[in-house]
Amino acid sequence: MYKKEDFDNLYWNPFGNPKGVRKLWNTLNLYSEFNQNLVIIEEDLFFNYMELVYHKDSIMVKDYDNINDRKIKAFEFLLEESFSKFSSGVKRIINGDSSTANKMCIRFCTMQKSQEYALLATSYIAYDKLLFEMERNLIEGDISDAIIMTERTQGSLEKMLNRINELKKVVLMSDKIIESEVDDDLLKYARVEGITELVVKGKVKMPKR
Repeated sequence: MYKKEDFDNLYWNPFGNPKGVRKLWNTLNLYSEFNQNLVIIEEDLFFNYMELVYHKDSIMVKDYDNINDRKIKAFEFLLEESFSKFSSGVKRIINGDSSTANKMCIRFCTMQKSQEYALLATSYIAYDKLLFEMERNLIEGDISDAIIMTERTQGSLEKMLNRINELKKVVLMSDKIIESEVDDDLLKYARVEGITELVVKGKVKMPKR
């Protein structure tokens, strides 16, 4: 069983499912994703769950490699009840059926790993640019030249795509559900300051370790 001090290194301590998380860590108010109305479960419960499941230093991240197991264990810990007693709203969060909750989780992940996310965004841009050039050459250029270019760039595209997928796993804590949602909003997330930038600018104070 976990003890309160096991979570002292997180942004706030979620032990006991505390209320008023926005006051415990007001950085949440700096990001638009966290200001959306989450109606399917109580907000503080979700924030505490989110930190247990997605904070890079969470003991649950270390104890449960399987993301689905981690989600269930986090709610069991906070609610002090078994999976069979979970509400439909809690189960929807676990299954990734709330777009609002998913976007909050994505933002929480990306704000912690801003450097990796910047690399991910840059990789996406490079991939799309190379793919566009190849497609344009196929349509507008000489067919022989287009075939040669396709053969030359195919391997590069595959390597870049593999790198993108690996970075997505790192940034999003291997959660395939939110990985599938991040692509459409990639550039929007990349342009928003992460925790490191906020600390440097004095907008956020990190908890004492």
